[in-house]
Amino acid sequence: MTDTRSLSRSLAPEPVVQLLSSYKRRGNPVYQFWMGIRFLGAGWTLWLATPSLQLTSVVPILLSLAFFGGLIYLGTTGMDQWLSGVIAGLPDGLEGVARALGSGLVALVLLVLTYLLFFPVISVVAAPFRARLSEQTEQLLRGEVASQPRPLWSEIAIGLVDTLAMLGLLLTVSLLLLGMGIWLPGVGGIPVILVSVCFAALDCVDPPLSRRSWRLGQKLGFLGSHLALLGGFGLATYVLLTLPGINLVTLPVATIGGTLLSLAVLTEEAEQAA
Repeated sequence: MTDTRSLSRSLAPEPVVQLLSSYKRRGNPVYQFWMGIRFLGAGWTLWLATPSLQLTSVVPILLSLAFFGGLIYLGTTGMDQWLSGVIAGLPDGLEGVARALGSGLVALVLLVLTYLLFFPVISVVAAPFRARLSEQTEQLLRGEVASQPRPLWSEIAIGLVDTLAMLGLLLTVSLLLLGMGIWLPGVGGIPVILVSVCFAALDCVDPPLSRRSWRLGQKLGFLGSHLALLGGFGLATYVLLTLPGINLVTLPVATIGGTLLSLAVLTEEAEQAA
């Protein structure tokens, strides 16, 4: 359980503590949506103020850099080869136009692949470092970390199974929606984005919830019960992934923000139950 007294003794910056202590589930969806964005902002505040969190973030940042760099390199190399073959037989006047249109297509494809593949790939590869970031965040806020009722190896195995199941669900739903978009143009794109936003938020609250031995069904229930809150958080995270440079630190910052959000919700629910 999380309690207000433990938050008041935290080592986090005062604005972060105030945000967690003042969060209320009551309020209209607009308020909850805005609070979700604020929790991501609080993640930035805490990350910038805490060297230990920055140090733990080095590996996820390097993994993100490798992912984006590799995707851009492979994507542009492959598409350039394909474009060269396509436009080889075109008249000189059309070659420039075709190359310009092809470059736009490359950018669009890379953007879609980034959104579809980033969290599935990095969630698995960087899982231990993100779990450590979440633990450090909770330690700063509460002075302690939620205990694990099962052995560590069991928690890791269960967490990996749940993560793979969640990512499989995300990819299945996204592919179905993309398929729908092929048959019904204009229908599939927006739902894919909405699903990606929700799963981005769910992925960022996964470390603190997994540490409390929550299974996938409980995590999906958490998403459904706080849809506007997680929607604001997920959308802000999703947008930051489009910003060059900032997208490299988005994963650790969003993991910290997701931990803050989870602790705030659990604190408020514990107080309501008391």
